[in-house]
Amino acid sequence: MDLPEPSVTTYKPLILIVAFIIGTTLLSQWPFDTISFMEWMRNFMAGFFIVFAFFKLLNLNGFASSYSMYDIIAAKWNGWGYMYPFLELALGVSYLINFNPAFTNWATIIILGISSIGV
Repeated sequence: MDLPEPSVTTYKPLILIVAFIIGTTLLSQWPFDTISFMEWMRNFMAGFFIVFAFFKLLNLNGFASSYSMYDIIAAKWNGWGYMYPFLELALGVSYLINFNPAFTNWATIIILGISSIGV
């Protein structure tokens, strides 16, 4: 069975979500004289993690099951798939409140680095 090639409509929800996050974070810079790239990126990361954690939490069991098929940790330990959306949410909140930026950035690099190995 041949699957159809992905098209723009396949990615439309993802494109809209990212566009909304970009737009919202750019608007958060509106009151200032100049756009601070660091502030914008911190807000973008907050929005990105919070929104994508939300979607994973809508069907936590389904996410954990799917995640175990391609993540190296979730494949060996099912609990990781259940923890991951909460870690994403915690990272999003950490970026939003500017909690210990060095720690938050390193945690992001480690968590996403491990997750990207399986993808």
